[in-house]
Amino acid sequence: MNDTTLAPISPFEQLKHSDEAGEYWPARELATLLEYTQWRNFEKVIKKAIKSCENSGHQASEHIVEGNFAHWVDSMVLGQHNYRWTKTWDPEGIVSTLPAIATAIFGILCGHLLRRKDSLTRKIQWMLVAGLMLMAAGGFCDIWLPINKKLWTTSFSLFMAGLDFALLGAFLWIVDVLGHRHFVKPFVIMGLNPITVYMISELFDEFLGNTGLHHTIYNAVFVPIASPYNASLLWALAYTGLMFIPAWVMYRKNWIVRV
Repeated sequence: MNDTTLAPISPFEQLKHSDEAGEYWPARELATLLEYTQWRNFEKVIKKAIKSCENSGHQASEHIVEGNFAHWVDSMVLGQHNYRWTKTWDPEGIVSTLPAIATAIFGILCGHLLRRKDSLTRKIQWMLVAGLMLMAAGGFCDIWLPINKKLWTTSFSLFMAGLDFALLGAFLWIVDVLGHRHFVKPFVIMGLNPITVYMISELFDEFLGNTGLHHTIYNAVFVPIASPYNASLLWALAYTGLMFIPAWVMYRKNWIVRV
């Protein structure tokens, strides 16, 4: 058995966090590591780095979160009334709300398509065609406007609407045309109380975030077994499976909450 010498883990690596978006280092924790006893002193360093970037001929806005159009509009219109956790971007700000409205309109258009007097097969064909076109449009927009759920970008709205059209068309074909109904039972159970399950998921996510359990579980269970993207996927699948439990309990007790 060969002896191996493990390199010591640097303090910077110990502070590294990982989540669905990838790896990051919180500025306030870095400030402590660099022996800045007061945040305002470390904030001066950040401002100097921005100034240095500008002096070197680079656009500082391209390297910081604030450097996007959505934040600029929100800061001009909303001022300090931004997302309280970030202060620099708002997933439900002025600009981000516009493609979110488009998402709702896509859903209305899908409903109108299903109410047409055409045959079900014809409706499914139109849904699949519309889905492929919307996904292609979203992928094309991703070249200069990345698909980003948190900012609800236009590319995200287009791509996800296309995916929804295509999936709904595929399920209509499998379930209503071919008659395969048994495997969709879990989706039916989740769909009986969608808003209730969503609220439970939001409240539980707040609990995990406020207690630090989100990062602890994610880093301990998912990060060691997969790449950042796949670890994020596994976390989402596991969390969705967890939310199936209250949905199943409500289904068994015949509790259906309607608004």
